Amino acid sequence: MKPTSMLTGAILAALAAAPVPAARAETPASAPDATPTVAQLRAENQALKAQVARLRPLTMSQQVSQVTSFRPAGMWILVGFFGQFVFFMRFVVQWIATERKKKSVVPAAFCLNVFIYMRNLYFIHRKPRCESASSA
Repeated sequence: MKPTSMLTGAILAALAAAPVPAARAETPASAPDATPTVAQLRAENQALKAQVARLRPLTMSQQVSQVTSFRPAGMWILVGFFGQFVFFMRFVVQWIATERKKKSVVPAAFCLNVFIYMRNLYFIHRKPRCESASSA
């Protein structure tokens, strides 16, 4: 992960959790769509700049704890890494089998994919016929 993206994530998280600056809170409740004044916007801008100045990038241990936490985002990241690992291992298995036979082979462990591909092709070719039959 790039340091700039870590800092951007930290900024967004801090801004989402930050209380509304005092300049914005002074807007009367009776006029919710009142346009803020230039002074109010400048005060809000200064408050946000102060919050950004206090932010620090996450350390490696903080990043790891966020990924391994049991929040939904952390779990999906773990699922994604697991999927990438399984797909990579498929590549490794095929490479080892090819090196042993000294020719390109598809290991027997991959034969189930043929049925999945045939099923997908069946549904792809079946779909246009159903649409053309319903329009006739």
